[in-house]
Amino acid sequence: MSNISETLLSIKSKITSQSKNIFLLSLLALNIVLVWNNLWFLLLLVPYFWWCLKHLKYYLLLIAIVISGLIILLAHIKTVPQRIDGNYSIVKVEKNTYNYSYLIQYHNIFLHFYSNTYYKSGTVLYLRAEVHPLTKNTIPNLVNYQRFNQGKNIYGELKLQELKVQRQNFYLPNLLQELINRHQSPMKELLNNFFFGGENDLFLSYLVLSSLSISLILQAIKKIGFLFGLRKNTNLIINILILLLFTQIKIHNYLIWRLLIYYILVYLNQQFQLDISRSSLVQLSFVITLLFMNELIFNDFWLALWVFNSLYFMFYQKSQNKYLNRLRSGLFSFFIFSLFNLNNFPQLNILQFLSYLVFSTFLATPLVGIIMISIFLPFLDSILGVFVTVFIQVNESINAGNWLIYLPKINNLVLVGLIIGFMAFFILPKKMKIIALGTISLVFMSIFLYHPLANGVYFLDVGQGDSSVVLKNNHAMVIDAYGGTFDFLIRNNITQIDYLILSHNDNDHIADAPLIIKYLHPSKIVISPYLDYHLNTPTISYLPAEKFDFQGVEIIMLGPLRNSNSANDNSIVFKFQYLDYQFLFTGDISSKVELDLIQSYSAYLDIEVLKVAHHGSNTSTSKEFVNISSPDFAVISLKLSNTWGFPHQGVINNLNSLHIKIYLTSVDGTIVFLAKKKIRTYRP
Repeated sequence: MSNISETLLSIKSKITSQSKNIFLLSLLALNIVLVWNNLWFLLLLVPYFWWCLKHLKYYLLLIAIVISGLIILLAHIKTVPQRIDGNYSIVKVEKNTYNYSYLIQYHNIFLHFYSNTYYKSGTVLYLRAEVHPLTKNTIPNLVNYQRFNQGKNIYGELKLQELKVQRQNFYLPNLLQELINRHQSPMKELLNNFFFGGENDLFLSYLVLSSLSISLILQAIKKIGFLFGLRKNTNLIINILILLLFTQIKIHNYLIWRLLIYYILVYLNQQFQLDISRSSLVQLSFVITLLFMNELIFNDFWLALWVFNSLYFMFYQKSQNKYLNRLRSGLFSFFIFSLFNLNNFPQLNILQFLSYLVFSTFLATPLVGIIMISIFLPFLDSILGVFVTVFIQVNESINAGNWLIYLPKINNLVLVGLIIGFMAFFILPKKMKIIALGTISLVFMSIFLYHPLANGVYFLDVGQGDSSVVLKNNHAMVIDAYGGTFDFLIRNNITQIDYLILSHNDNDHIADAPLIIKYLHPSKIVISPYLDYHLNTPTISYLPAEKFDFQGVEIIMLGPLRNSNSANDNSIVFKFQYLDYQFLFTGDISSKVELDLIQSYSAYLDIEVLKVAHHGSNTSTSKEFVNISSPDFAVISLKLSNTWGFPHQGVINNLNSLHIKIYLTSVDGTIVFLAKKKIRTYRP
């Protein structure tokens, strides 16, 4: 018995002696993961690893390297099935503009699908479907959506062939939803946001069931426990149980799981008197979470959180004033999170950020407390509703204001340079800090230095919609603007929009037009004379045979020839010659309008590049029209496996009959016609 006790004491002593090393080795693991995502982090890893070689034992370094390698390996060996056929439970539901998005779990990954029908979380469905792996970004310099979704463990999209409801399982979020539904507006909306909302809205991020709000809840429980004389370990057990409950409300929420692991480590640390420092426990909680949720190596928000915590414990010095601590911590976190997430969320709302600092510093604790109490007291809705209404109106005013700043894509080297400069500011002596600040400023300014895209005609892969951008000397003519167009312009620093041409008023052609108008201020907005676009801004229309100039390129208008009963047939039709190509854009016109164009403008229809009408629908691109225009290339903008079955085989046959080279955005990604007859594609 004494031998066992001695062994346990020996193990405890070794663990305690390694407290500092746990922090240092976790930093090494973080650096390895960062290098895997961005090779420029070698500038940090190499000197740090060299330091570790001199100060840490080799076997400890080997353990850190093996664990990091295991995490990276596990994240890359996930298998995406080609088909599924069986019963699957819905784990998450999100409402979109036109339908619902659902997540199901398949082994150790999530798959998602869309449906117009609403199903509750926990509903068991029989699904027979093809599984399409998610593809990488196909628009220059935009978010890599494949990596973005992998960071949330989503690896495939279902093309449903059969769906049947089997049963409804008990699901804790549904019970919570029933409690929330007893409330009246606006408390109902606030509670929904708190328990089921996301964390993308900075102003409301502490009013979501997130790591910040949960930390506030746990702190309150700790104070209550202290008042009632509860032991520390008892308080920790209560916190762990509450966190377990929250993991069932927010399914697969890595922030809550990380907190749960941290509190378990704190409990073990106190129970066995290991004397491991808080900083080491926090770092260890990140590593353990990654072992179980290894997809997080692709999650920029998670990596930013890890970097923030590491730098916080390395350099941050607390003040006696808790409000000053919160304010400084808010500024610090904003800097780090912005660096890592600018490429995913390029917009920065200055007023929203300042409001976040004020509310998170002074009002977060009482607001979270009120929310937690009010869920069980719906009779307080009439009283609390007044304050919530004011709060929501303030939030809407902040989001509606012209306070947004959009930043170009941040270079990986710039990201590393800013972090190194930030670290240097804390490490260097006072006299040298000015150098570090100057370095940070210069590196930050370099974000705005960019390499402009080449002159060309860009047919953007925007899914089931249309968008093209003609670039000449960094001036742009935007032709239709479905989702993703605005981001393409911003991320590539294209801010001089000479013309915004909206062929007709269908949403799949104008969804991003309001954003482009509001923030990029096009010089002229060209619309069809026979359609109402509800843009609330000055527009112009051109009649057939009229011409206008775009940076020396002559644009010839060919349609609409007359007012039709169909919005599609009222589409703007025009042609122009640029970079050795004759281009013809046709909107969503039908074969009837194509015949009218043949009769009126057959001499203008001889072209090299045809932007195929209506996404390849058999209502357009008649054989007669193809024969008259005789293009060398045809571009069809559409989404893979779309609901309408585009492109229709008849259209493909008509184009193939003349040996026309066909480009599909669903297959080829963004298609770019460049100078010297060069064509570039951004394939998935």
